[in-house]
This record gives sequence, structure tokens and C-alpha cells, in this order.
Amino acid sequence: MVALAPGTPALSLRILHVADTLPGPDSGAAGTDYQGVKALRRAGHEVVEVWGDQLSRRIKHYNLRYLLELPLSIRTVVTRHLAGRSFDVVQISQPYGHLAAKWIAAQCPQTVCIHRSHGFESRVRHELSQWRMRYPQPKAKHLELASAVMARLLEHNYRSISRHATGHLFSARQCADYMQRVYRVASERCAVIPQAVSSAYLSKQRVADIERLGRVLYVGQNTFFKAPMILGAAISELLVRFPSISFTWVCAAADHSRALAHFIPEVRNRVNLLDWMPQDKLVDVYDRH
Repeated sequence: MVALAPGTPALSLRILHVADTLPGPDSGAAGTDYQGVKALRRAGHEVVEVWGDQLSRRIKHYNLRYLLELPLSIRTVVTRHLAGRSFDVVQISQPYGHLAAKWIAAQCPQTVCIHRSHGFESRVRHELSQWRMRYPQPKAKHLELASAVMARLLEHNYRSISRHATGHLFSARQCADYMQRVYRVASERCAVIPQAVSSAYLSKQRVADIERLGRVLYVGQNTFFKAPMILGAAISELLVRFPSISFTWVCAAADHSRALAHFIPEVRNRVNLLDWMPQDKLVDVYDRH
């Protein structure tokens, strides 16, 4: 047996990491990718990064790009990197790496391809379908038809990645269970690593502040899958019942007027809206609530 120095990994891997985001600690999925790369390097692995600015963006429409352009762009980038050198692992965020996963399985079977999911899109669509019936968002008929067709086409991405990726890494157990149940993926091909609290939050020393007990905080997008209409109804009732309480919502500044509309008029003067901010600033906001 060979003695290893403290912190030396038993096996150092060459990893190609691909994500259609920009690196940075201050956003959701992109932040977990960013911190994940740093953690892999701290563990002694070699990581080559490919971020969104290295992937093509000729198609402006969100879903059309995911359907037609992004899978091809990811495959092109992956094949170019694997042509120049060997990698032990290729990790690709979200299912739009399905063409790259298929190519790796056929051309580089010795390379492990990991599909990294921050929330499996197929499960999101399934779960939201019942809520869209309860909270309908009227659309023109041609747009409803286009959305239905797009959903059927995007399903190909989900089935393809479930079939061709060597393994799947999820943030939530429910997504792993859904992958196994719906796409018949073996449990040993699915792993779950939940999100952790930021080190910036854990490392800060705090002073007890009794006033923070009267301040409620929410950090999240003003978008349907975050249920802002339910948030607005619940917080409105809370503020009516407890006149001393205030509410703060951190979301994009461009959404503030629409976000405020979720609350009943008589409590809106006790709703404080803040823009996105770096983690070190956000920690201070948490500490005031």
C-alpha cells in the first residue's frame, strides 16, 4: 500500500466540464456548476471548463435553441476536446448534451459521460401540468399548439440523455426517482448530491437581532414554476393578520412591478423588493430577516 499525503485523492481524474451558463458564484444552476468545478479541483482532479460563451447562440428563441442548436454545439465542443486528448469523465449540465453522450458512448466508450441535472426538465413539465390547469395562463391557439409540439420534440432530448449518458447526477431525490420510474434508468446509474449552504454564510459571525423575527425573506425568480401567485396570496394573508411583519423579495429588478402585483393592495407598502446581488451582500440580507 502506498501512503498518500493528506488531501491527495486516491485517483486523480481528467474531467471535461460543459455547462451552458457563465461561471460565477452568484446565481443558481451556474453557481453550483462553478462551485462544483472548484470542489473537484480541491479534491485533486484536473478540470477543463467549457462555459456558455464557448457554445453557439445563433438561434434566439429559448426552446428552439435547446432543441435545434445547443445539442449540436455541445457535441461539436466535446468531440473537439476529445480529439485532442483523453478524458476520464465528461460532465454536461442539463439534457441538451444528449448528442454528445451518444457520440461518447459510440466513439469513446472508456470515457464516463455524466448528465448533471439541476432539476430534471421532464419532471418539471410533468409536475407543472396540474398547476397550469389550476392557474391557467391564456395563450393564443397557435401559441398553445406550438408549445405542445415543442414539448413533444423536447421529450426526445430527455429520452436520449437517459439512454446514452453513463450516469446521472441530481440535486434532488425526486428527480432521480422520476428518472428511474419513467425512463427505466437503473438506480446505480443515478446519484444525488443535494445543494449545500454557501461557505460565505457559514463562515460569518452573527449577532442576535430580535427585530429580524418580524421580517420575512424570499429569494427567487418571479416565474411560474416558482409559484409567485401562491407566494403572494400566502404573504398577503400573513401581513394582514400580523401588522408588525414586513416582507422582502429578492428577484430581478425588471420584474419588480409584476412581482408587486401578486400582493393585495393594502399590504404592498410593507413589501420590499430588492435586485439580484452578490453572495456576500445577500448574506447580509439573510441576516436582517
